[in-house]
Amino acid sequence: MTKNLQFGYFETEELKDVYKFKNIGKNVRISKAANIVGSENISLGNNIRIDNFTNIICKNGYINIGDHNHVASGCFILGTGGVEMGDFVGLAMGVQLISSSDNYDGSTLTNPMVGIENSKPYTKKIILGDHNLIGTNTVILPGAKIGEGVSVGALTLVKTDQKLLDWYVYFGIPAKKLKKRKKDLLFLAENFKKGLK
Repeated sequence: MTKNLQFGYFETEELKDVYKFKNIGKNVRISKAANIVGSENISLGNNIRIDNFTNIICKNGYINIGDHNHVASGCFILGTGGVEMGDFVGLAMGVQLISSSDNYDGSTLTNPMVGIENSKPYTKKIILGDHNLIGTNTVILPGAKIGEGVSVGALTLVKTDQKLLDWYVYFGIPAKKLKKRKKDLLFLAENFKKGLK
């Protein structure tokens, strides 16, 4: 009988020794099975958890993650073009934030092994607003802007430079607006923060 592996988490103080984050807040937990490259370009707020098998790559560019955020197992975040995540953001399993992508029209070479001068990737900042909930296996491409309070359903594609309007639910390939999202959680978040003081 094989015993399940227990990876565990690095806590805030341990993380200061393991990685050299640009900034790190309080109560940050990162799985020991996560892969982080370019930590010096990453800023982390307070009350963050990053789970197993997540890859965060930021050799170039930057990633800013706000307060009270969760990144579930198997996510991929590429910070080359910049990634900004507001507060109270949840990324479900397998979400991909891709701020730099190869050019697919055939006018350039592709992949990182030919050099950036030959591949000319499309690189642009991704912005996730406060109170975003991004569903399992959703892909968000360079230049996407997700407004405040947006919920994105599982398996959705947010296209390059697509803008999702505040307080709506989106779903599909590409992402399409379905309905308004309730704002009750704003009141709940304020009460939650008061309880932390």
